[in-house]
Amino acid sequence: MLKKVIEREMREQNIDRTILFDGICTEEEFFLWEQDEEPSLWLMQIYAISQRLGKSVDKYDVVVDEEEFLLALRRNKIALLVRSGKLKEAEEAIEEYKKFLHRIEKIVREEGEASCGRRKENISCGSSAGLLRGEWALHRQFLALERAEIAKRRGVSYPEQLEIILCGLEQTIPKTVWEKHRGRALPSHKWFVTRRLHLMEQFLLSRFIRVYECMGQGRERGEEAFLWYHELASYLLTTAKDRADVTKLHPLLCYRMAENRLHRIFRKNIWWEKDTRGEMITFVEKGVEEVEEFQYAEEYMQTLKFLTEGLTELSLAQKQFPLFRKMEKLRLALLQRIPLFGEHTMEENTWHVLERAWEGLCRVVWEKENNENLAAEAAIAKEMDNETMLSGAGIRMEEGAGRNKEIIKYGGMAHTEHMLQGDIVNKEYIRYKTFLNAKNFDVDYTERSVHNFRELLGRRMQMHDWDVCELGDEIYADPKKSLLPILKGKAKPKPKKRKALQERLGISLKKFDPGFLTLDNAEYKKYARMMRAYNEGRFNEGQKFLDELEEKIDWNYMTNEQLGIYWDALFSWKEGKITEEEKNQEMWKILEYSGVKREKFMEVGADLTGIEWKTLSEIAWNREGEELLFLQQVLKRQEEYLEETGKMGFYPEYYIKILYCLSSMAREAGNLDEAEYYADKGLYAVYEMNLYVQWSAFLFAKFRIVEDRKKREMEEEDFEYIRQAYAVEKLFEKSSFDCKVIEKYLKRYYKQDVLADISEI
Repeated sequence: MLKKVIEREMREQNIDRTILFDGICTEEEFFLWEQDEEPSLWLMQIYAISQRLGKSVDKYDVVVDEEEFLLALRRNKIALLVRSGKLKEAEEAIEEYKKFLHRIEKIVREEGEASCGRRKENISCGSSAGLLRGEWALHRQFLALERAEIAKRRGVSYPEQLEIILCGLEQTIPKTVWEKHRGRALPSHKWFVTRRLHLMEQFLLSRFIRVYECMGQGRERGEEAFLWYHELASYLLTTAKDRADVTKLHPLLCYRMAENRLHRIFRKNIWWEKDTRGEMITFVEKGVEEVEEFQYAEEYMQTLKFLTEGLTELSLAQKQFPLFRKMEKLRLALLQRIPLFGEHTMEENTWHVLERAWEGLCRVVWEKENNENLAAEAAIAKEMDNETMLSGAGIRMEEGAGRNKEIIKYGGMAHTEHMLQGDIVNKEYIRYKTFLNAKNFDVDYTERSVHNFRELLGRRMQMHDWDVCELGDEIYADPKKSLLPILKGKAKPKPKKRKALQERLGISLKKFDPGFLTLDNAEYKKYARMMRAYNEGRFNEGQKFLDELEEKIDWNYMTNEQLGIYWDALFSWKEGKITEEEKNQEMWKILEYSGVKREKFMEVGADLTGIEWKTLSEIAWNREGEELLFLQQVLKRQEEYLEETGKMGFYPEYYIKILYCLSSMAREAGNLDEAEYYADKGLYAVYEMNLYVQWSAFLFAKFRIVEDRKKREMEEEDFEYIRQAYAVEKLFEKSSFDCKVIEKYLKRYYKQDVLADISEI
């Protein structure tokens, strides 16, 4: 499907193929990929071409062979380690990645020599012989991107950071189009007119501008940097781009432009300073007179515009909260100091509650990391059979557990800091929180929904309860001889055999499956409007969009049929045509589409497609008529599967939802400690995955646990979690629909207005 999208976009955009493919692949390689299913292009090359055309690949289920899957899994792991600040482990993972690449290289070279000389005609020099030039370039570029982020976090000198960044950029952008600047070749402003950039190029270029800005002295360098930021931001907004990719970088550019303009206005009268708790605080104390005299009125309004645009995009994407936090704090600090903009009391009150929610999240992250470190020390001590060391680690674990119980008990409440005062754990926590609050605004080059064909085959076999003979019957003359090497990762099926195996197991035949198949781009936009209508509670409008879509989509395509069942059931339920239990029975039809019985989901963790994950999440979220223990077991199998295989980063939305549903079901069953365990685990995942889509839901879950513990005999401080959930929805997610849900809940059960200072009701 993605192949057809690329072909269509190339026609409609009328883009020069030389520009589109430059540094990624040759026209001959692309032609071979267009004509047949042979892997003349690898995954990263296809991604880069799509992104240069402005098409996001996030929405696709991608089924690849072993080598490409393991590389993607390693990229995901490296990005996660860097984001979590585990820099030493990240550097080790980068070295492992390089070694694995060379092993793949050897295999590909041997296969190429055995089959045809196509790859040998396009070999790179030195140790890179065998893989396509563009493929190697993109691997090096990814590693440069991660190494640049590590260097930034380690505080490496700017010239050293610059060399890493430029090395990454030159992998796919030839030096012939660079320009001489201050005695050396640097990226050119003309790129935005003459070239198309994929995500890694954009991320590296953004980092180059920042380093270039920080290396310079005086106003001239600042103006040059602003021009760069502005042109890159304009490129993202004016070139054909899916919003999913725009929001990965544009908010950060908005922040950089705002910061740049403020330094121009206030010069040295704006700075960042640590307060007594180790947080970063904004001070804009002097230079206000200049603004009041409107000397810089235009720049000041432009700054607020940049901040507002970036904040809106971040809240819609529900990502990069540390960046949101910095931008919102700066926006409010500026507004407070300019009387012209009036009072912002309610916003400021909401902000303070949101800050406490962030502190609570930092505390959960610190607690988990701390306990993992203590457990690791104890494990090492046990292995060494050193009684003294083991005893010491045991004491530390016991003390740590006791302190952590207190931390869990009070969660995100403001008085926790006072409770910890004087304790050594307070110093450790503050140091860790300072790290979490630092300017680590991660770029989001995470790949989604990548499936390993071999593993997919094996898992589906288990779900069907088949052996190799039953799966391969009438496909292979000797199923054992042919299938066992495939299932062990030692061989690949021929295209026709692969198609037959997938048909038998009910797996989509498309390598890139968007979950909704149409060649009309307008239908994808209509689908997005339908989902937005559903999410905002406009069900009649959403149903009309669905009816229009169903008249056009191809019902012979498996994923379309599953998607039709899914949305028909959801809208029928919301409009009162069927009960929640009937809706769930329809949902199970999607999961059982290929003949798998639902009982198997309790036994085997499955590699599910996007629409199947959505379906299971929906059943678990609105679960009337479902047997609770059965559903819990199904979700635990899926949780175990994702954790054991390290695939949480490929399916972050669904992993986080699983944890929320497990917390909710444990609370319903009266297991409050288990419910709290899953709620905290979910909050950690929200931070780790850099995806805050369920943050407020977990805060609400924590509030419900407090309710149950106290049997609704609540004191003022017991409403803190639900106030935090409301603040997250109102200020970060900007969701009036979910705010009303919280307001309704509180009105139903409590007389006091606990949201009076942060709501408009």
